[in-house]
Amino acid sequence: MAEPDWVHYQLPLAEIIRKSDAAPSEPERPPGISGRMTGAWDRADAWPHVWVEEPARVWLGSDQPHRRSGRVNLRVAVSAPRGLPVRGLLLLPGDDGQSEAVRIPFLIDPDSTESVEQEAIRPVVESHYGRLARISPVGQPWFRLRIRQAGEEADGNRELPRRSGHAPWEESFAFFSGGRAISENLALADIDLWLPKPEEPTLPLSGLRGITVEEVDWAELAPDDPPATDPLARLIPADQHALFFEPPSAFADFVRRWEKEGLPMLQSLDPVSVPPGLGERYLRQLGVSLDALGAWAEAGWIDSLALTGGDPFFAGGTDVALLIESGHPRKLIASLQAEYAGTAAREKGVALTETGETGGSLRLTGSGRRALAWQEEGAVILANADRQRDLISQTGGGKTAALADTGEYRFFRTRYPVGGDGGPGVFLLLSDETIRRWCGPEWRIGASRRLRAAAVLRDLTARQLDGKDRAGQLPETDPALADWLGGVEWTPQGPLSGRYHREGFLTPVGELGVDSVTEAEAAAYQRWRDVYESGWEEVFDPIAIRFDLTPDSLKFDLTVMPLIASTAYGWLRELAGEAVIGPYAGDAGHGDAIARLTVAVDPNSEWMRMLSGWSQNLGGGLGANPFRWMEGTVSLYLDDDPFWRELAESPEIDRFLQEHGTRLPAALHVESKDPIRLALFLTGLRNLIQETAPGTFRWETRSHAGHSYVAMVPTAGRGDRRGGGEMLEIYYAARPDAFVLSLREDVVQRSLERFAEETTGKAAGAKGLGDHLTVELGETALALLRRTAGEVYTERLRQAAWAPIGLLNDWKARFPERDPVETLATLWHIDPVCPAGGDYVWNVRDKTHESTRLGHPWSPAGEVPLPDLLREAGRLRLGLTFEHDGLRAAGEFGPGAEGKTSRFSPSLHWP
Repeated sequence: MAEPDWVHYQLPLAEIIRKSDAAPSEPERPPGISGRMTGAWDRADAWPHVWVEEPARVWLGSDQPHRRSGRVNLRVAVSAPRGLPVRGLLLLPGDDGQSEAVRIPFLIDPDSTESVEQEAIRPVVESHYGRLARISPVGQPWFRLRIRQAGEEADGNRELPRRSGHAPWEESFAFFSGGRAISENLALADIDLWLPKPEEPTLPLSGLRGITVEEVDWAELAPDDPPATDPLARLIPADQHALFFEPPSAFADFVRRWEKEGLPMLQSLDPVSVPPGLGERYLRQLGVSLDALGAWAEAGWIDSLALTGGDPFFAGGTDVALLIESGHPRKLIASLQAEYAGTAAREKGVALTETGETGGSLRLTGSGRRALAWQEEGAVILANADRQRDLISQTGGGKTAALADTGEYRFFRTRYPVGGDGGPGVFLLLSDETIRRWCGPEWRIGASRRLRAAAVLRDLTARQLDGKDRAGQLPETDPALADWLGGVEWTPQGPLSGRYHREGFLTPVGELGVDSVTEAEAAAYQRWRDVYESGWEEVFDPIAIRFDLTPDSLKFDLTVMPLIASTAYGWLRELAGEAVIGPYAGDAGHGDAIARLTVAVDPNSEWMRMLSGWSQNLGGGLGANPFRWMEGTVSLYLDDDPFWRELAESPEIDRFLQEHGTRLPAALHVESKDPIRLALFLTGLRNLIQETAPGTFRWETRSHAGHSYVAMVPTAGRGDRRGGGEMLEIYYAARPDAFVLSLREDVVQRSLERFAEETTGKAAGAKGLGDHLTVELGETALALLRRTAGEVYTERLRQAAWAPIGLLNDWKARFPERDPVETLATLWHIDPVCPAGGDYVWNVRDKTHESTRLGHPWSPAGEVPLPDLLREAGRLRLGLTFEHDGLRAAGEFGPGAEGKTSRFSPSLHWP
C-alpha cells in the first residue's frame, strides 16, 4: 500500500472542516455529513470527495468499515513521504443533490500532525474501497484487490454490492408491458451455478437430464390455412432464436433506434450489463456496416433479412449469423469481397482469406474481426463463428429441423403475419427448443463457467495493472487456475485466456465444447433444474413478439405461452377469472378522461370471495355475497380538469398532491348488472360505516341531470384538514349500469350528465389492447408522467455516469503516467462514454474526473431529455390478455388521439 519510508496520518473529517473558514454550520448533524448520506451508501453524490497532491495518497471512510449507516465517524487517512507537507481539497456535497459542493482546502503539516502506524489506517482504506465497489460495479475487481492489499482476507467481500431492485414505476411498466413474464420464463438472471474452486470435470454431460416438461400441442392451435412464411426460416435451426426484419431496411432502423433510445434507458437501470455499441460491435465482427446494408437494400439486392444465433448473451459474447435472402447473391459476395479487402488493407493485423470463386467463402480475421461469409440456398450469410455455418448448412440441407417446420412458428406467423400492418417491423421468436436448450445443462453450465472466468479475468487485469506499476513484473498465476482458463497470455489489452478469450468478448458458450462437468456443477444444475421445472404445471413455453416501428410511434405485441406457475401475474389472472373487458366498460365513451386503468374482475373469483369473507368479519350487514351486482369490470379514470394546470404550475408536485389530493379529479367506475342488489350493497355499507365509525359522516342525497347521488360529508369537527389540505368528502352514484365513486362532486355529476345524454344507447369506446387489463394515458397524463419520469431519468443516468469516477480518480492518483480513460477502454474493455453521451475529463478546479454532459457528483450539470419517442408521444396504450394459460401483452406509443385536446388546460406542457 505504501513504501517503507512513508508515514501515515488519520484525521477526523470533522476536524478538517472545523479548521476551515469555508465550512458550513450544521449544528444538528456531524460536520461534513450530508443529510442524504443516511441510507445513501450507494450514492456517489451523498459523500464528500477528498484529494491530495502527488505523491501522497488519500482515503475517506469510516474506522468501522462494515457499517453502512450514514451517521458514521468519517476519517481521512493519508500516506505521504516522510517530512512532506500534504496539500489537499475537500468537497462537501449539498443536501439537495443539485447545488455545488463547498470547497475546503486543507494542509497537513508533518511537524504539527501526529503520525500513526500503517495498521491504524487499514479500516479507513477498507471502508473507502468497499464503498467505491458498491457504487462502481465496473471497478469491483480493482477495489477488491485494493481491499486485499489493505489486509482484507481473500474471501472477505463484505463491502461488495448486491444489485438493488428497480424503482416501482420501472417494475410497473415491466408488469403492464409483459416484460416481467419474459424475465420469469427465461430465468436468465439465474445463471451463476456456484463452483467453489477449479476442479477436473469427471462426469459426462450426457448423464445430466435437461428440461423434460411437455411441449404445447400445436396441432390443437394450428390454423386451418397455413400462414405465409419467411423464406429464411427454412435455414434457421429450430433451436435458435430468430429476428425477421420487414422490410430489410428495418434492421438499420432497429439498430440505430436501439443505440439512440433503447440503450440509454436500459443503461439508466443497469450500466454494466448493457454496454454501449453492441450493434456496432457485432457488425464490426461481421465486417459490414449499416451503410453497406442500406446500399445493398437500395440496389435491390436484399429481399429479406433475418438474424439468428446461439444464445441471448450479447453483452458477454455470442455467436450470431445475419441471413440475407437475395436474388443477386454473387453481387453481394463480390461487394463483401471488396469490403473485406479494403478492411484488410487499412487495418493492421486483419487478414482476408477466400475459398473458391466469387461465389465461395470469405473469412476476415484479426483485430476484433471474426467474419465468415458464404452462400446457402439462395441466401448470403454472414456469421462470426464456424459453428453457425455448420448448423445453418445442416438445416438448409435438411439434416436438422428448421424453424419454419415447428408448430409454434406456424402459430405465431398466423398471429403476427409476414408484413404485419404494412409498416416497418421486427418479429422475434424464441421457440420451445431454443428455450429448452438455453435451460439445458450444456448452456447453463457453460454460461456459469463464462461468468466465473470473466470474474477471474477482471481480477487478473487488476493485478496486471497494479503489478506492472509497482515492480515491472507480470503477476504469477496459480497453476490450477491457469489450467482451468486454458492458459493465460499477458497482452497489452489484459490477460488472454486460451479457453475463454478476454473481457469484451468471451468465447461463446457454443464454442466451449462442454462435454463433461464436475460433481459440483452437476449438483448445482440439478438443484436449479428441479426448482425451475417445478414452475411448469403442464407444458413448456415459447415466446414471440412483434415490433412495428415508425418515426413517431412504436407498437409491440408479445405472447408468452404458457406462464410459469409462480408468475407475478397469477393474482390478476385469478381476479379476472371468466370476466372480460367489454366495449362499454369503464365509461368507455367518456371522451374527457386523460388516463384510464380498466381491470376485468370476476365476482365469483377467489379474490372476490376472500373480500366477501373479510367483509363478513367486519359485520354481517353486507350479506353473504355482497358483490353479486357487479358486471365484471372495474375502472379508474382521471378527468380533464383545471386541477392539472394548477399541478403544472406548482414547483413541487409531491407537496401539491399532499395538500390538494382530495381534489384529485379521479373516479372509480364499477359496472353493475343488478341495480337492486347494488342498492342493498350500498345500504349495508352505509350501516357498516355507521356502526364502526359512528358520527363521522352524514349522508346527503342530492340530484343532478335527473339522477340522484349521495354526498358523504364529514360532520362538524370531524373534517380531515391535516397538512393544510382540503376536507375529505366522498361522493357516489348508483347509476342503473354502474357504481361511480369520487372525492369530487363535479366528477360524479359529469358522469351522470354523460349517462343522461345517452338517448340512443351507450357510447362504446375504442377497443382496448387487452381483454383483462387496459391502460391508456392521454397527452395531459403523459406530460405529467414526463415531468416526473424526466427527473428520475436524469438522476438515474447521472448515477450511472458517475459510477466509474471513483475508479478513474484512483487510477489517476496511483498511476499518474497513465491516462485512466484509455486504461478503462484498453484493459477493462469498457467504452469510456457516459450514458448521456459525454466524455470523461479531468476537472482541474475540483480535482476529480467528470462527464462533459453530466458533471461530477459534487457539481451536477446538465439535464438529459427523455428519448424522442417518450418525449413526443401523445398517447400510451397497454393491454394484457390471458389465454391458453399464457399472456398476450400489447402496447402502443404514438401521437395523441386526433381531435382530443384538453378542455381545461390546452397549453399544458412539461418539458
